[in-house]
Order: sequence, then C-alpha cells, then structure tokens
Amino acid sequence: MKKIIVLITISMSISTGCSIFNYKPNITDTQKSNAERISYLNSLPCCISPENMVKEPLTSNTTNFTMEENKFASNFNNFKSHYKLFSLSELPNKSYYQLITYTQEADNTPTLLFLPEIYLLDSDFQILGKSNFNKIEYERWSIRGSTNFKYYFRIDKNTLPNQDYVLIISSPVPYGEKASYSRSYNSSYTNMIGNQAYTITEPKTDSINFQTSPSGVITIESLGFMGKPLSDSAYIF
Repeated sequence: MKKIIVLITISMSISTGCSIFNYKPNITDTQKSNAERISYLNSLPCCISPENMVKEPLTSNTTNFTMEENKFASNFNNFKSHYKLFSLSELPNKSYYQLITYTQEADNTPTLLFLPEIYLLDSDFQILGKSNFNKIEYERWSIRGSTNFKYYFRIDKNTLPNQDYVLIISSPVPYGEKASYSRSYNSSYTNMIGNQAYTITEPKTDSINFQTSPSGVITIESLGFMGKPLSDSAYIF
C-alpha cells in the first residue's frame, strides 16, 4: 500500500513499468526556499484563461522545466497555480510519456515537492481526462539522483481523436502543507544453498515527508517499448 497524507489519505498500487535511467536535470536557480517560490507565484497576474495560455508543442524530445516559465498564473482548478500547456498537434496517433517531479532538497530546509495535476483537453479546453493520486509512482534515491514521483500518460488519437492539449498545473493542496507519503510492498530475493534456490519474501515500507510547493524541477519524457508500463491501469489517461 502507498499513501499520501495531506488533507486525505489514499491507497495506490505499484506499476510494472521500467524507468528511463537518467539524472535529475540541472536547471539554474532552482535552489529556492518555499517562501521565495510562493512569493513569486503571488506576484504574477491572475488569472489567464486556457485559450490565452502560452502553448508549447509536446514532442518525443525530453522536456525539463520548473513551472515558473510563464508570466501569468492560472486558476483552472479554482486554485492559483503556475501552468504549462502542451499542444499535441505534432504527435503521432499513439505516444507514451512519463512526467517526473523531483523532490527539492537543500541543507537546513524541508524537502519540497511540486504535486502536479494533469489534464487532457480537447480543442475547446474541455476536460477529457485527469490525473489522480492513486496513479502516482514513487522512486526513492533512484539512479536519477533524487527521490522523485511520476505519472504515466498516453496520447491515443485513434481511440479519442479530439485530444488537443495536456495542461499541467498544481494540485489544489495549500502550498507549504506538510505531507507524507508511504509505500508498503513485498520485496523478494533468492538465495542459493548448494544447488537449491530459496526465494525469500519480506515486507518493506518506503516513506518520505515533504512540504508542497508551487514549483520545482519537472521532466516529461517519451517512453519507448522497453520503458512504458505494460498494464493499462498504470496510466492516468
């Protein structure tokens, strides 16, 4: 079982997907306190409508960002937030992606995390799909160089031809809220004694405490055959 405790507690299942092994991107000026992040968001004009948002093409190239690139704030989900709006017009009929949000750790400061809310929109900016916490995945001290959380999503224009945009904003959890996440699972390993193999299964729990933040370091990357989860249930849409 995995849990995020903020205002609610929810349970989640573990995906069977494989990770793409690269490191947390090095983006300048990301070591900021939560007070600085919140102050910057509060200084932005609010609120821009989706049709007036800056639109960027989603492609097969890896995209790294901080959520602070645009100069207006959104209240798409009735919560003031930075935004990133990606157009799907350049994509083939079927594409697979993961969105990774990295914890922000620095000396003498709490661990910060941007909790994204992701929407699939049509050409009129009507909602076709939406993320939820029971699809989030967790990597602790991974080869990426930082603890991170991720969502998997796919674009399938054959099934739903009016997919036009992916919108990323903040989950409507108050910034600075203390949150905790835990994941309980069974870990198995095999010992060889003589010519006999013995499989041992042990219960394990990973956990992390953090504060919610309006920005951070985020990656969107395309998944090939070896990187995408096999189970349909792993995807938010």
